[in-house]
Order: sequence, then C-alpha cells, then structure tokens
Amino acid sequence: MGRNRLEKSFAEGRVLILDTIKGAIPFAAMVLVRHRWEEKRNYFRDRMKERMEEQLEGLSEPREERLEERIERIVDNFERFTGDLNDQQLKIIENHAAKNIEYMAYRLANRQLRQQALIGFLAANPDEAAIAGYIERLLLRPYEIVQPEYQEFSARAIARFKDMLFKIVMSLTSQQRQKAAATLRSYAAAFVGLSS
Repeated sequence: MGRNRLEKSFAEGRVLILDTIKGAIPFAAMVLVRHRWEEKRNYFRDRMKERMEEQLEGLSEPREERLEERIERIVDNFERFTGDLNDQQLKIIENHAAKNIEYMAYRLANRQLRQQALIGFLAANPDEAAIAGYIERLLLRPYEIVQPEYQEFSARAIARFKDMLFKIVMSLTSQQRQKAAATLRSYAAAFVGLSS
C-alpha cells in the first residue's frame, strides 16, 4: 500500500467518522435540549469540570510518565489490529508520541473553551434545531466558535498522525497485515450485524 492509497483510505475513514458524528447529532440535541435550564446546565457544567480537572491533573505528572502512558495507549490501539509490534514500529510510535506530548495542555485548553461555549449557548435557551446546528459546528468546525487558530493546529496534528500511520503501515509484516485484515473484517461483520 503506497502513500496515495493510504491517503485515500484515511480520507474515506474520515468521511465515515464525520457521517457518524452527523448521524449522532440529532440524538445529542434531543438530550441537550433538556439541559437548558440552570439547574441542569450547572450539573452538566460541573461534570465537565470534574472530568477536565482529572485530565489537567494528569498533566502534572512528570513528562516521562505521561509519555510512557501515551506510547502504551498508541501501541495497544495498533496491537489490537496487528498483534505484537516489532522494535522498528515501537520506535516510530515513540518518536511520534515524543513530538506530540507537549501539545496536550493546548488541546485541553481548547476543549475547556468549547465546553464553556456550549454551556453559554445552552443558557440562551435555544431550541433543539439550534442546538443541533451548534453541536455540528462545535464538533466539526470548532474554530468557528473558539480559537480560530486551532484549525491550523489541528491540521498539523492530523498531518503528524497520518505520517506516523503511513510509517507503521509500510513497516507491517505479512503476518501483521493478515491479522489486521481479519480484525477489520470481524469488525465490519459485527457492524453489519448491529445495523440489521
């Protein structure tokens, strides 16, 4: 699989993710319309704040611990599809994680701004259709609501991820490719079964 084919697959996967998000938005709006009242908004805000505090607490861990945890999560995600990774593949992941570990604080700050924007929006007592439109912007084009410069940051992060993904895919052994194909077929069958 060459870089062009991988780029095409990545783009197709991104379309599926976007379609899934768009499909879930009406259901999220149906739930969020009940969170417009102050008591519900405050509860919702407090739960988001608790989760954010947990994540910010993680940033206070030493860099090496955070890096080790990040590498482990990425490795686990790949190995779910490919089986055990080899030393070359582990090094690719380590390099990627090391280049990106410092960006977590910026990502969390942006998430916090988006959460605050959502709570503020709900305080205006919008109807369900307005909530659905706002959620779509907030999830798919958040730079339209907060931090316009985040669009460029996000594009660079995606490019770094795609570069790592390409390097890993190009380094897969025949056995790893077969395992990945079997795993993906199994997931596809499960999704077909769920949608029937």
